[in-house]
Parts: sequence; structure tokens; C-alpha cells
Amino acid sequence: TTPTTEPTTPTTQPTTPTTQPTTPTTQPTTPTTQPTTPTTPPSGGISVTYTIPGKTLIKGLNATLPLGPGTLKAKLDAQSGKFDAQLSLPKSKLSFRLLGLLPATADVRLDPVSDVSGTLQSGAVKASSKIDVQLSDLRIFGLPVPVSHACHTAKPAQVDLASAPGFDPLKGGKLTGKYTLPSFADCGLFTPLISGLASGPGNTIEVNLARK
Repeated sequence: TTPTTEPTTPTTQPTTPTTQPTTPTTQPTTPTTQPTTPTTPPSGGISVTYTIPGKTLIKGLNATLPLGPGTLKAKLDAQSGKFDAQLSLPKSKLSFRLLGLLPATADVRLDPVSDVSGTLQSGAVKASSKIDVQLSDLRIFGLPVPVSHACHTAKPAQVDLASAPGFDPLKGGKLTGKYTLPSFADCGLFTPLISGLASGPGNTIEVNLARK
């Protein structure tokens, strides 16, 4: 009897491996750079108001005119050291001897026709201004002399001032200078006499600034 042999063909399962993709995920690493533009402080201004008493010697009359107290309103550029200021002075009484003999008085007003301008460098001030000098109420032996109310210098006087080193703009300090007093005009019959006696170089001025 021939045996019946069943086929034994094995069933082979596929063994193809399943490979998962391993592509790495790369995060962007672009650095965030903050802007480094330097901050430059603006050109700031320091505003200061001073009281300004002082005096000026009028050489031709050998007489000292008290000044003020007035005010000086200044604005300083902290970076450049430049400043501009507005000066205001009241009228003052000048006492002198006419021709060296006759007691006389006059009202004198220093009226700026421009701002005071200058610099503060290395702790020292240099300043300049143009001043119209006005004269009125001239009296000799107390008696009024007919002088026009328009009596003044024919052109403004150039007044230059300077301080010693160590000037503190937040406190103030002393400024001194010399100037020439121009000839006078519009003073009536006394114009030549007033110019002849008062005008000329070598006049000195001193002011003391004190912060308000």
C-alpha cells in the first residue's frame, strides 16, 4: 500500500523589516542679536537765573557807578560750553565832581542791545555784550541841567567780561573786565562837555553772579 504523504511546504512569513525614518528634526539656531546702537545724550541746556549786583568805574569822571541788583537769565549748552543770556539792570545814580570841583549827579542806565554771549571752558567764563549807556537827570549843586532824555552813547559800548578758573555755573561767581565808553550824542548843548569828560578807554567793571 503506497502511503499518502501530505505536502509539507512551509509557510514562510515575510521578514522584511519595517524601518522607521530617523531623519533628525533640527531646530533653527539663528541667534537673535539685539541692536547695540549707542545712546548719545542729547545736547541739553542748563537754564539758570542769577542776581547781578556790581559796579563800574568811569575813568574820565573818576567815579564809580553802582550796578543793580539786576538779573541775568542764562542758558548753557552743557556739551559745547556756549551760553546766551539776557541781562536786565535798573537805572543807577552816579555821583561825581564835574571838572573835579563841582558836585554833580546823574541817572545812568546800561541797556543791553544784544544778548550776553560767551563760553564756559575749563572752569572759566568769557562773555561779551553790547551796551547802550543812557544818561538823564543831570544835576550840578542839586540844580537840574537841561539834558535831553535821549542822551546816550553814539554807539553801544563793547563790554567783555571774564572769570577766574573755578567758576561754578550752578552757584555763580565774579566777572571782571575793561571797556571803552564811546562818545555821547543827543544830549543837547551839553553833548560836547559830557563826551569830553566821560568818554574814553580804561573803564573797569565788576559783577557778582549769585544763583537765585
